[in-house]
Amino acid sequence: MIDNRGRTGRVREAARALFFLAAAAGRSFASETVRRGRDAKRRLGAWFRRTAVRIAAPLPAWRARGKNCAAAAAIRLKNWAGRAAARIHSWVSRAKACATAGGWRLKGWAGCVASRLRSWGDRARLGGRAAGARIKGWAGRMAGWARPWWERFRPEWRLGLLGAALGAAAVLGSAPGLFPREPWTPRRVALTFDDGPHPAYTSRILEILRAGQAKATFFVVGSQAALHPEALRMILLRADELGNHTFSHPNLTRVARADLLDELDKTRRIIKKAGARDPLLFRPPGGDFNGGVLSAAREAKYRVILWTVLPRDHESPPPTEIAGRVLAEVSDGGVILLHSGVENTVRALPRLLDELRARGFRCVTVGELLSDPRPTDPRAVWLDASRLPGRWAPPARTTSDGGEAP
Repeated sequence: MIDNRGRTGRVREAARALFFLAAAAGRSFASETVRRGRDAKRRLGAWFRRTAVRIAAPLPAWRARGKNCAAAAAIRLKNWAGRAAARIHSWVSRAKACATAGGWRLKGWAGCVASRLRSWGDRARLGGRAAGARIKGWAGRMAGWARPWWERFRPEWRLGLLGAALGAAAVLGSAPGLFPREPWTPRRVALTFDDGPHPAYTSRILEILRAGQAKATFFVVGSQAALHPEALRMILLRADELGNHTFSHPNLTRVARADLLDELDKTRRIIKKAGARDPLLFRPPGGDFNGGVLSAAREAKYRVILWTVLPRDHESPPPTEIAGRVLAEVSDGGVILLHSGVENTVRALPRLLDELRARGFRCVTVGELLSDPRPTDPRAVWLDASRLPGRWAPPARTTSDGGEAP
């Protein structure tokens, strides 16, 4: 019995020890499991935070890229719509030009015929002068040759021959076109270019003018001159004339007087900054003006210049059409209005200069034309808008007693 009880006690002790060992091992395993779970949770949380940061970091950039893509798409769509509208407008303009081409060509042909006839008349005058010089030289040589023979004639024969020679000289001298009594001078016309300077076309225009030995007046827009000062300096180096065409090309009849003076002054400062003297000539955009515009121009010490020939080259007709319209209407003392930013105008310019030279015209600046005392075409009254008749005349101011102010 004693042995059995002792064995049972030892078994219980062993079982208790095993239980405590198992409990301790369980607690250790549980605590290790809890620790590892906490570590895993912490690592998982850190990974989630890092992942969230990595995902959230490029979101602003992606958002900005999305906005930029949307803006670019909108700009491309707007540009496409603008190009489509411009092409439609060009097609409509071409259709109009084609519809009136027959009339313009007939008018241009008639003008060409008339100008050719005038040119032949001028050449005939020059030929008459040359023929007179040759006859004079021939007469001198004949006199030297005939003097020995002359001395052989009787005195009464000499008087008869001398009378016949004087009568022939009187008849020839009375012919007005055979021996011109006034020296021949070329006709003058002023070339003007509006809306420049243009970064691509102004240099080409200057090169064509240099090759054709012609001068021109450039009415510059201040905003364009500020964007392209190098083109403005090229005009000054070429010694051509500059005029004021406002800063932003508005309709001046709808602009307040203070804004109009500011437009003129800003463009004046830009021209002076490029190294030119104060411009004295001013052309209102589109030829739109009234009494207020003329009064403001006089206050700013400008002379308002318009035109006598308007080929409407800004509608981009073919180059031959532009040249034909100019040649059909050009006259001595006239002013031709062209535009700096039209490709077809640049293409038409060489032929136009050749035709003008062939017809006896010399291309000058507006300043040279105004300073020339010779009479001009009656339409040259358009040169000075302050003196224009009819509907273009500024309204007369009246005094308090009802009379007209000077």
